[in-house]
Amino acid sequence: MKMTTRALLAQSLYADVTGLQADFENGTFTRLAGARGRTAGADFNCFAPFGGRRRCCVADDGTINAFYGEAGYAEDGSSGQVMVYQPKFYYRTEPLALTAQSTGNGYVLKKVNYYISPRPMPGFRLHPAFFGADGNPTEYILYSAYEASYYDASLGKMFVDGTDTDAVIDPALDRLCSLAGQKPVGGLYKSLTRTAAEQLAGARGTGWHIESMKAYAANQLLMIVEYGAMNLQETLGKGLVNLPNTSGVNCASLTGATAALGNASGTAAETVNERGGVTTVYSESGKTAVSYRGQENPWGNIWKMMGGVNLWGDGTMQGGVLYLCSDYLFEESKIDGNYAPAGFRLYNSGGCISALGYSGECDWLFFGAENLGDAAGPVGDYVYSSTNLNAYRTVLAGGYWDRGNYAGSFCFRMLDGPNAALRSVGARLMFVP
Repeated sequence: MKMTTRALLAQSLYADVTGLQADFENGTFTRLAGARGRTAGADFNCFAPFGGRRRCCVADDGTINAFYGEAGYAEDGSSGQVMVYQPKFYYRTEPLALTAQSTGNGYVLKKVNYYISPRPMPGFRLHPAFFGADGNPTEYILYSAYEASYYDASLGKMFVDGTDTDAVIDPALDRLCSLAGQKPVGGLYKSLTRTAAEQLAGARGTGWHIESMKAYAANQLLMIVEYGAMNLQETLGKGLVNLPNTSGVNCASLTGATAALGNASGTAAETVNERGGVTTVYSESGKTAVSYRGQENPWGNIWKMMGGVNLWGDGTMQGGVLYLCSDYLFEESKIDGNYAPAGFRLYNSGGCISALGYSGECDWLFFGAENLGDAAGPVGDYVYSSTNLNAYRTVLAGGYWDRGNYAGSFCFRMLDGPNAALRSVGARLMFVP
């Protein structure tokens, strides 16, 4: 049967759009638009938001010195920080089944279509991750390839969290880094609060920050559209989530296990775990690092602090309300000015996500407004939150070394106050031009 001119034009117009339908009530996920019939990996390289994503080495002034595979590319710091170039993209969230929350103005999202486009389209918006400090759109952002390690100027070397015990933080000279072969830093000896982490990221220069909630959400959207599911531990790889937990020790594994994967996704052949100066090489599932298109450990190994988001409740707001920063002037315990509410309330207890919160303003967020699922689905990730929250809380993402099936890209911990520094909590760098 011949296609009409209108149908042919529509097909051409949407040829580079990819999508996913998530039906939380029935636990089904269906590929949409250009993603139909495709498999994660090389099949998606033809779409710019996926195939255009590459590891690179970046100077402190933001200059990209080399991309993966080019002369001068190195992951030891000699050519700059190891980052992941992510081209901008546009998105559309199309709610198909909503129920109003019993309190507040938000909704519980039961069924939804998500779409990604490399260019402006009717009904699409530029993802909020791709706006610079001046409020103007950016062509790209840079994720860190590796979890943040720590250069300690007073020691004159990279800090090994556990072997080294220097507790001093010098925000003028110390730096967070994204390098291979290093120990992710937590709060074991350094008082690595979220404020301190942002200072140490920003000390590299203009445009450097810890990873923002908006950037993290963009990565979530890319992964679920490409893999056709939200239980990414089942589709991409388990990750570093089944390691022994030694009390009083930063048990995170060393970075760089996925260096050989380059820009590809997958699981490392083996990963070096370090605790208190003792190293062990693991090769089994749950003890080896995963990478999503150049970003190692998008979940697991160590919790990652989220920048630009605060959680607050006054005791009458169930699990609380998220407040998002409109720029890069991140502050603690703030819910006004450059911080605005997400528009929905979090579920009133912890659990595995069974439905998401939704508002028109923040239709790009992935937080549970109903946590009645389990580790099998429909999302499979656990949310650690409070009942009738009456305080400020920070947001941590991904889980850490021994969370097992409860870790994942949609796993969040929202139990800690603004000044918390924990051995299992680290950060990631990002750069916004």
